Parts: sequence; structure tokens; C-alpha cells
Amino acid sequence: MREWRAGSRQRVALLGSTGSIGRQTLDVLGAAPARFEVVALAAGADHGALSAQVAAFRPHAVALADEAAAGRLVLPPGVRLERGADALERLATRDDVDLVIVATGGIVSLRPVLAALRAGKVVATANKETLVAGGHLVMPLARELAERVARRDAADPFASPLAWLRPIDSEHSALWQCLV
Repeated sequence: MREWRAGSRQRVALLGSTGSIGRQTLDVLGAAPARFEVVALAAGADHGALSAQVAAFRPHAVALADEAAAGRLVLPPGVRLERGADALERLATRDDVDLVIVATGGIVSLRPVLAALRAGKVVATANKETLVAGGHLVMPLARELAERVARRDAADPFASPLAWLRPIDSEHSALWQCLV
């Protein structure tokens, strides 16, 4: 778990980078390079879009779910291609990641979200299914992280589970903002 400081640059893993929410997220991250560094990207099958994103953001690692598309992906030296069923978990738990943004659809993101929280990463998710199907697994981990911080400093903003698990789709984000 990295110590967070106001104004510190956040290192981001973006799961679902080539979809609509992923592309919008990269627009936001790209507009604030002093605040964010994209260190990992994951996509489904769009190797062309992922290649363009790699050229623009220079992440340290990528994953492409479609094995055939992954075989066509050309990466610059120094960019690691993660393969296999646990590739998203490996990206979400990298030592150089502070914030995992989940822009994937379906239940595929549950395991990476759980792994990220277990590794002490902040998770921002646009994926409803993860919370609907796995909320009983996800929320206790967010509470545990908050309790760990609260034991050191109850006034720390990360002493709340809401600091560790942040919704980024419109309806859930609006509710979260009301609670914070």
C-alpha cells in the first residue's frame, strides 16, 4: 500500500482501455500528465486501438484477452505483454500501480478487483456487475483497508471504505459523491 500525498502523481492500470469508457478515461488521464501516469493497459480484442494507446501512453505492461489478437500485437521494447487467465490480476497488482480503473463489462473484472484490493490498490470502477455479483466479497476488503488506515490515523481520508472503492459511472458516482 503506497502512501498517498496530496498532489502526488497516481500510477494507473486501466482495464478495458479500448472501450468507450476506457477511451474517455484515457482522454482525462492524458489531459493531466502531471497527475497521472498510465503504467498498464488491458483490452479485449482490439489490438489496433491498444497499439495506438501504447504509442501514446508508453505503459510498462499490457494485456489483450483475445489470444489471436495478442499474437498480432506489436509492442515497443520494454512493454511487457501479460497473457493467460490471470493477466488482469497481474496488471492490477503490479508494484508500480496505485489506482486500478475498471472499464470492462461483465463479471470478468471481479477477480482483478479483489486482487487489487488485497494488494492495497485503490479501485475506481464503471463495472456494475462486479458490485452486484461480488459486492459481498469486494466490500469487506475495502472496509479492511480502511480499518488498517484508521488504526494509524482516523482522520486520514483513506480511513473510509469509500476511498478504496470508487464508482465512476454516472449513477453510482453521483450516489458516491453524496456519501463522501
